[in-house]
Amino acid sequence: MGDISKTLYFLLLTIYSLQFTAYYLLLIIFYLLLTEGMKQIESFIRHWPRALFLMVIGALIGYAAWMYLPRHYTAITKLSVGIDYNRTGKLDDLEQDRLLGITEDMIHSDRVMKTVWEHTSEPDYPAFFAHTATTRTNQTWSLKVTGRDPKEIGTAAVVWLDLARNELRNALDHAIRAEALQNEIEGLSRCIQDSVTAGMNTGCPGTPEDTFKTIESLSARLNEEQLQSGGISSAIRLGPMNPEQLQVLPASRSAAANTLLGALAGLLAAFVIVLFPGKVNRE
Repeated sequence: MGDISKTLYFLLLTIYSLQFTAYYLLLIIFYLLLTEGMKQIESFIRHWPRALFLMVIGALIGYAAWMYLPRHYTAITKLSVGIDYNRTGKLDDLEQDRLLGITEDMIHSDRVMKTVWEHTSEPDYPAFFAHTATTRTNQTWSLKVTGRDPKEIGTAAVVWLDLARNELRNALDHAIRAEALQNEIEGLSRCIQDSVTAGMNTGCPGTPEDTFKTIESLSARLNEEQLQSGGISSAIRLGPMNPEQLQVLPASRSAAANTLLGALAGLLAAFVIVLFPGKVNRE
């Protein structure tokens, strides 16, 4: 799957580069037609060896830059996060975004990212964090790490996936316990209310004073569980973790793109030298 993605990436990059070249040449032709017309075109064609020479030199410089400049890669892993609509009922888009947005705050938190950072050679945490990102498509989070060493960022992405899933799993456990405590508190509250209404004990455990103390104790535990849950909903569901979906793609321009840009720069230089010789000589 990774090889197919790389092939598509380079194919799209080549297509965009060719389109850019075509647009650039059309702009030159349009400019020539608006100014000197055919005379300028003939002058440019007459000096085509110089233009070709500069394009070759530019292409070689572009390729050399690709060879010696540091290259960057982006590692991408996927984390599936869904919603149990049987528990929430029908939700509009805003409500869904709110529930799923809380999960992003957790998987991209400093607590998670600092642990991921420890598996890299980057000495500066803010610099590492700036090269990480999360994007969501429907109910799937893409975790992205960019860096120079493809093996290192691939390892960091897999570690991130594992930590993020554990972070969400722990938060969900607290959310589920908080929900159970909330239900227990509500049950005891109804019991006391029914006892007061009926004027007799309706099955509440212990005396009313004992029940109030129990509710107070459960409320303290509830607050702690809600705090540990980070506000996540117990209706969130995690998909299976699949580290094999890891993709490591080039983030820098390819050799072909760099060479093409160099050739375009050479063409631009030829355009200036051939069509504006007086200005170039005076400078």
